[in-house]
Amino acid sequence: MSDILKQKISSLAQLYFSGDMVKTELACREILAEDSKSVIVLNILGAALRGQGRQQEAILVFDEVLEIEPDSVDTLNAHGGVLSDIGLFKDSIRSYERALEILPDNISVHFNLSNIKTFQTDYTLIDQMEVLYQ
Repeated sequence: MSDILKQKISSLAQLYFSGDMVKTELACREILAEDSKSVIVLNILGAALRGQGRQQEAILVFDEVLEIEPDSVDTLNAHGGVLSDIGLFKDSIRSYERALEILPDNISVHFNLSNIKTFQTDYTLIDQMEVLYQ
């Protein structure tokens, strides 16, 4: 990775944490025009889309990242979160569980998974929750 690209990604992270998701998305797309397979930039783009309420687009971006890097725990965690946002709880649980297969001690993934599993003892309640989102 070139120094210029590293600098752009650093600036991109600052922009994301500033909370301006529209500008973050635009900056991501500009960088991706140069390096379309940058996992870091794609993950930030997915998060920016999610932050704008564009969950379906975010899912597509995270799916793309998982094709490039299937064992990315950060991506699986974000993927699980956005799936949960739209009520796909079983798919969300699968993403979180896959992340824990790779990195069993990841506290963030455990926290996110427990937030879903708190509401169920089996998949029956998860099925009922998914119906509410449809």
